[in-house]
Amino acid sequence: MNERWQTAVHEAAHACAALAIGGECSRVAIFSDGGGLATLDGLTPFGVAIATAAATAAVELLGSEPPPPPPDPAALDVRQGVDALTPREEMAFLAVRFPLETVPGDDRAIALYCIGGFENEPERWADRYYKVHARARRVVEDHRQQILAVARALFARGVLRQPDIEKEIGSHD
Repeated sequence: MNERWQTAVHEAAHACAALAIGGECSRVAIFSDGGGLATLDGLTPFGVAIATAAATAAVELLGSEPPPPPPDPAALDVRQGVDALTPREEMAFLAVRFPLETVPGDDRAIALYCIGGFENEPERWADRYYKVHARARRVVEDHRQQILAVARALFARGVLRQPDIEKEIGSHD
């Protein structure tokens, strides 16, 4: 799978899963180093774990989808709209808000949630782990078209804000 496409699917799944379970996603971006970030809000700890786990499930379930044509490099430098920031400015905003060293990886974040409060009860945190991943997989299966629509737009543009995400999701309901 193309690295940019894999990152787009991964980040789109975070965004779409959050919205599907009642949360928000204000921005989603792909970084030039191959990473990405989705800013999620309004979720319970269980919801955060589901939205986090949805990314891995989406890459697994949607990995065979062909990537769209590579984006035009000029499209990554300038966005349309009067008040739109360039992707570089959006990335700088996200980098300041979420320094990479303070953001745990997805697997670590899920493990911390699952173990939290049940350190000495492995059967309870294992049950949490199973529930998180089963629910995330179901969300991805139920919202496949929306995730792919957001991933295609993110792949092409590099950055999406909430109205962009909602537009892509709305066109595939």
